[in-house]
Amino acid sequence: MISDGKGGWLRCMVLCGFLALCYATSATAQRTTANLRGKVTDQSGAPLPAAAVTATNTQTGFKRTALANGEGVYILAGLQPGTYDVSIQAISYAPQTRRITVLIGQDLNGDFEMSVQAIEIAGITATAARPVETRTSEVATNITRQEIENLPVPDRNFLALGTLAPGMKSPAPNADGYVQPSAGALPAANINVFIDGASLKSDVLPSGVAGQDASKGNPFPQSAVQEFRVITQNFKAEYQKASSAIITAVTRSGGNQWEASGFVYGQPSSFVKPNSFQVKACQPAIDAGRACDPIADYKRYQAGAALGGPIIPDRMNFFASWEGNYQDRTAVVFPGKVPVGAVGLTQAEVDAQAGPHTAPFRENLFFGKVSYLATPNSTLELSANLRRENEDRYFGGISAGPQVSFESAEHFVNKTDMAMLRHQYTHGSWLNQAQINYQRFAWNPTALDFNNPSRVYNGVITLGGRDTRQDFTQRRIEIRNDVTYSGLENHALKGGAYVGFLNYHVVKELTGNPIYTYNFDLANGVNFDVPTEVRVGFGDPDLSTDNKQIGLYLQDDWNVTERLQFNLGVRWDVETDMNNRDYVTPATYVTKFANLLPAEYFSTGNNRKPFYGAIQPRFGFSYDLEGEGKTVLFGGAGIYYDRDVYNDFLDERFRPQWRTYTLHFNRTGPTPNCGDCIQWQSSYGTRAGLQTLLQGANPPSPEQWFLSNDLRPPKSYQFSGGLRHTFGNVLASATYTGNRGYNGVTYIWGHREVNPQDPGAKPPTGNCCQWGTYGPVIVSDAHVRSWYDALQLQLQKPLLATNRWGGSVAVSFGRAEKNGGDLFTFDFPRVDMSPRHATDRDQRYEVSLFGVWRAPFDILASTITQLGSGYPYVSTDCTAGWDKCKFFGTVLRPEKKSFIVPDA
Repeated sequence: MISDGKGGWLRCMVLCGFLALCYATSATAQRTTANLRGKVTDQSGAPLPAAAVTATNTQTGFKRTALANGEGVYILAGLQPGTYDVSIQAISYAPQTRRITVLIGQDLNGDFEMSVQAIEIAGITATAARPVETRTSEVATNITRQEIENLPVPDRNFLALGTLAPGMKSPAPNADGYVQPSAGALPAANINVFIDGASLKSDVLPSGVAGQDASKGNPFPQSAVQEFRVITQNFKAEYQKASSAIITAVTRSGGNQWEASGFVYGQPSSFVKPNSFQVKACQPAIDAGRACDPIADYKRYQAGAALGGPIIPDRMNFFASWEGNYQDRTAVVFPGKVPVGAVGLTQAEVDAQAGPHTAPFRENLFFGKVSYLATPNSTLELSANLRRENEDRYFGGISAGPQVSFESAEHFVNKTDMAMLRHQYTHGSWLNQAQINYQRFAWNPTALDFNNPSRVYNGVITLGGRDTRQDFTQRRIEIRNDVTYSGLENHALKGGAYVGFLNYHVVKELTGNPIYTYNFDLANGVNFDVPTEVRVGFGDPDLSTDNKQIGLYLQDDWNVTERLQFNLGVRWDVETDMNNRDYVTPATYVTKFANLLPAEYFSTGNNRKPFYGAIQPRFGFSYDLEGEGKTVLFGGAGIYYDRDVYNDFLDERFRPQWRTYTLHFNRTGPTPNCGDCIQWQSSYGTRAGLQTLLQGANPPSPEQWFLSNDLRPPKSYQFSGGLRHTFGNVLASATYTGNRGYNGVTYIWGHREVNPQDPGAKPPTGNCCQWGTYGPVIVSDAHVRSWYDALQLQLQKPLLATNRWGGSVAVSFGRAEKNGGDLFTFDFPRVDMSPRHATDRDQRYEVSLFGVWRAPFDILASTITQLGSGYPYVSTDCTAGWDKCKFFGTVLRPEKKSFIVPDA
């Protein structure tokens, strides 16, 4: 019996994991492995049935063997990326050995022609081969281990290398250094990153990758990444929860040889010149007679070490790595001047906060892995990684204005714990991979001093503690099993299933520390001794919930003819709670807003069902025009469902249980110009005093949020087509890619005035807004759409250990557009009324170049060059008031300057 309680689910999970790991009998998905297939013939072209094909990993000594079928066709599925000695043996024929390097996700062809053995002593023919992948229908770019190790990536974040693939978008440049790659017209939340087959998807925060939201750190030590593959179009059915692009990486393993490495990178402050803004920010401190150097405390260095080797040669090995990232930046608090006649704030108080303060950032990453060849047909891997990161920020221009003091800073903590057990088993034409993963991602920004109320003196300085602290923790236990059967003559069948048990622990104390705002206007009796406004929150901050995710897929790689291949697949996903399924709209809300909002915005706790319709057919093809694998026509189309992040839906639950109030004060109480003003008393200067005040007052209505009951997960329709041609080991391609996104969620005002042209609309579509009647009402609108079209030209030659050079150059001509805003679309009554416009990722022309050249004496030179026509700026006119903003419907683009390429 399986219980629906936590204990029952845990027992079920453990039992399923044990059965999957111990009794599975069949293959692995292409997320972390590669396939090698080909045909064995004699010199006349006749097939050689039962020829034995053995692939031996040159690093680990692990072996894989397959037999050619009656047509002479063999398939070695589920090969770990690496270099292999592939040997062919057939009775009466001279054996051959060929060295082949396979990269992650590749599907390579390797045909063998056998010579008749003239003598009894076996001869061996050894040849080197670097097959070029041409027949895949995916639009993909591989980054090899040699490129990862040698390309100049200052922050050692492998995700930054992912933005070098055509179609990938790095965020617009900012001073914070956050790395959140995206693709096409969709934001970072719509990608998915896999490490050894385990998804790093952030279900809670909008960064796409767990741990990357508002973080300048790395999700994984670069020294532990062997290689990775970026797939921007037509990824197959085994990939889930992504509607734009996939980044799939495989970690390093040890081998039969001991390997050790270490590094230290540093950048002294003498290499950094302060800019004019930093110099100007120091002037108030200098005027006050104190020294101020805006870069005095600057330190930046990274260090790391890695070690791998055998435990039992050819049977068991290990690999371990550590990387540290340590930075001290100088943030200069640049306050204004205290006005003459001000009371309640002195220039001495302000000057005490002015000047430079150290903003430290610390990160440590750890990874360890043990690989074991239990039997010739069975391998086990156990791996774990930890991430520990903290930073002081949100002051002096670091993610905040220069007038924010250091005592108002935030201490940010980011933690990751991951562990994985993988089992791979082969039997004849069957190959099976099972794995169980545990993940814990913790994101915890809090105030340095949460007990000291925040005091914002407009135009001068912000003092006191930061207003909000949050604790977001995403826990996932996932069981996955993938099976491949290659025993059919022209088909390689794949199928798989996964189930994930998730817990989202969310504590959000929005303005739990009050924010007092002070203004200065002597003519109207306003001074710094009495605040004009306070914002404060009270209630239950806990928004934790559980969720379960289930996915199934089937896939067939079908060789229709020797030249034509189809990739047919379908997957299905469902999750039990993505949109506050058990939430019940308070009865008072239903009564108050029934005439304003349609019934779909009121939840009974039973009328939000899981979405069972996420059926995703995917089709790809490749056609070899000449039959030699050199010139291939390819393309594909499919439906890809994603998921919304939990944080975007929190406010519906959060606002009723954690009320955030805005109160206005003056010296006398209500006036004609401030009907809701409260006469200030010193007792109101604490959180406890405000709580007492609110118990006896009738404050304005807080914000009220409503989520539609019929929300669907975001999805995209992808389609692509192109042509590839090989010039030796160089692969050239020209590709058209298209993506159409649907079901994007944004929020609009739900309390607009009635529009005479549309009097029955719910919510109303007139001018904003009925504040006095309803207070602020914010409702979801899931009609955000996106459009992306691009032409991509690319030359690729992966750098391998034996290559003289390798890399890629890509030129993209694209257009990325959407309707509506991001999380909010307040300037239009509905999203479908907003114009189609360029996204903030719409860089029309892009050139991406990366490469490594191996000079004599094994000296390496490398480069990364990215050129573009510039990111657009969306323009909005808010001169009539923040609630009456008007979107211009056009975008501004930066002036183009010439760099290498004219107007680039």
